[in-house]
This record gives sequence, structure tokens and C-alpha cells, in this order.
Amino acid sequence: MYRYFFLITSFVLGLASGAQGQGISVIELQRVFKAKALAGIVTFAGQPVPGALVEECTPGWKDQVAVTQTDDKGHFRLPRGETKGVHYLRVSWRGANPVWFKVRIVRRAKDLVVNLTPST
Repeated sequence: MYRYFFLITSFVLGLASGAQGQGISVIELQRVFKAKALAGIVTFAGQPVPGALVEECTPGWKDQVAVTQTDDKGHFRLPRGETKGVHYLRVSWRGANPVWFKVRIVRRAKDLVVNLTPST
């Protein structure tokens, strides 16, 4: 059985949308990604990231709706909520630029893989 991964690569697709502190830029991805669930893996320099913060937010990333952290293998799963519409996710971890992106749940979509980039 094939495992498909959907790659969200912030340094290729991202647009810096401002700074939250010295050397940290929020990477806001403009595209709406498709995923089979609000679940996946977070990586940094090709390695899984334990303890990354993953948040589901209201539209425009205004308020937090649900939150989780990645496990020791970098995996996360947000609580099953509304499956229709667009979900606004934020992923952050110390030493990396936070990534904000939108996801639409689609049954036959691929798994999410969020690649963080180092802050400067």
C-alpha cells in the first residue's frame, strides 16, 4: 500500500508576512492544501520535530479553536471537528519560522507534511 505525503515546504511556497520577533518571520502560505484529516507530521531539516505546537484557528488565524503538540516522532492529530470548509492551521517550534496555512478535508487526499525552516 502506498503512503502519499503532501509536502508543505515553507521555504518554497511561503511568503513572509511580517516578524514576530528578531529573526522570526511568519510564513503564510497562500494556497489551500487538501488533506484527508487534520493530522500529519512536522519536520525540520528532514528530521521529525517532537513538541511542535499545532493550532487550528478561526478564519484569518484570529482565535485558537484546538491545539496539540507533535509526539516524539513528529506526528500530530487535531480533534475531529467540522469536515466542511477551510481550516486555518498554525505550526510553530523553537528556532523555526512559524507556518500558517489553510487546509480543506478531502477523503482521498494525501497526508500533511509540514517542513519548518530555521529562523535567523
